[in-house]
Amino acid sequence: MYVEQPLTVKVLNLNEPPTNVLLPNYTVKENQPVGTTVGTLNTSDPDAGDTASYRLVAGPGSTDNASFTISGNELKTAAVFNFEAKRAYSIRVRVTDQGGLYFEKMKTVDVTNVNERLRTFACRT
Repeated sequence: MYVEQPLTVKVLNLNEPPTNVLLPNYTVKENQPVGTTVGTLNTSDPDAGDTASYRLVAGPGSTDNASFTISGNELKTAAVFNFEAKRAYSIRVRVTDQGGLYFEKMKTVDVTNVNERLRTFACRT
């Protein structure tokens, strides 16, 4: 003997943390003014439609955080870079989803060389 009945199963949507921080452009030209946009941060998150916020955090790879700022989802310079002095900067970015879950990742920002105008000096003999 058996009984057939409709069964309703409710699936709860649990918030899952972001799984990656993406920075498509990771280079900046030397000698650019403070506030120059390096690139736009993006996130991989299994929860479609989640909003994300970004900030620089301490931890492995955060050596050069003070040389950058984040405004919304844009990584910006907080210093003027000189290719001849330093060619790469290490930052650590945290992305937090709307449920408070987060993911952190170290990123390297490369400084590219710009052909600088030669200075001439007069020499007296």
